[in-house]
Amino acid sequence: SMDDSIGRILQAAKSYAAGNWKSSIDITSQDEMADIAQAMNMMQAEIKPMVTAIVDSSTEVTAASEELHASADQASDTAVRISKISGQMVLEMEKQGDSIRSGCFSMQEADMATVSLVQTAGAAADSARQAAEVSRQGSLDMQSASAQMEKVEAVVFTAGSVVEELGIHSEEI
Repeated sequence: SMDDSIGRILQAAKSYAAGNWKSSIDITSQDEMADIAQAMNMMQAEIKPMVTAIVDSSTEVTAASEELHASADQASDTAVRISKISGQMVLEMEKQGDSIRSGCFSMQEADMATVSLVQTAGAAADSARQAAEVSRQGSLDMQSASAQMEKVEAVVFTAGSVVEELGIHSEEI
């Protein structure tokens, strides 16, 4: 009956709005209700993979960003410790005199390389922050998609109400 069809369509719309994209609408009649159900089934089939892909991508980007950020911080901390130790060793070696000046020079070069490593680690940390921003933007995009799905639910609900009124009027006629 038309009331059953309207009920199934409304139930599916509510299910989609709640994020459950697994259900489909099965109406076997040959009327406008079947056309609406078929259109909603097509919408569900097209939107479901997009929502899944967005959620998966957002999760992957967030995890990779956090991992990269943690690695960059760890590398930066290690490089700072190495730099401090190298600096202390250079001072000790200078105290020992001319006989080990060549060793001091090597340590100074290592210290400069460490400073370069610290700079590189800083750049990696910046990249990690940028990746985190991209992840946050992906999350905002998900919120926007959710808001759009709520709008679709409102339109479908309104259409269902109109169809329900038409059904009442058609029964009166």
